[in-house]
Amino acid sequence: MAINLRYILIGMFLLSIGAFVYIIDRPPDQTYLIFSLPFQLSFYDITPSFFGTIGNFLPHFLHVSAFILVTAGLLNCGKKGYLVICLFWLIIDAGFELGQKYSNTAASLVPGWFEGIFLLENTKSYFLNGTYCHLDMAAIITGSVSVYAFLFYNDNRRRTK
Repeated sequence: MAINLRYILIGMFLLSIGAFVYIIDRPPDQTYLIFSLPFQLSFYDITPSFFGTIGNFLPHFLHVSAFILVTAGLLNCGKKGYLVICLFWLIIDAGFELGQKYSNTAASLVPGWFEGIFLLENTKSYFLNGTYCHLDMAAIITGSVSVYAFLFYNDNRRRTK
């Protein structure tokens, strides 16, 4: 099956909105990808909060939604496959959120070879310094369910044409 470029583009768009939340509304020293850049990319102290309270949990909704859509677009596999993709990313994102609640246990499971590898090197710190929030978990679940409904609806619509 061919890829579904529309799903991939929607997913990338959602991911870019999530990135804007971090660039505009989050302190750069608390955001790994912004803090690790060799140049200043944060507008945190320059602009007023744009996303407000919703910016606290919006990235969790957008992250899981975006990764589901990109994966679904690449695999383009139908309803059963979409369910597996949604459950996979729900488990990954929820696991990382729960890892912040049970931080010592989660950090002890991070293998030593992650050190020095871009993105992976921050995993232990993410668990130890992150804060679990039930609204983040609700956003992850809501994102997973809503994107599955979107994929299911679009798959039905595509098959009836």
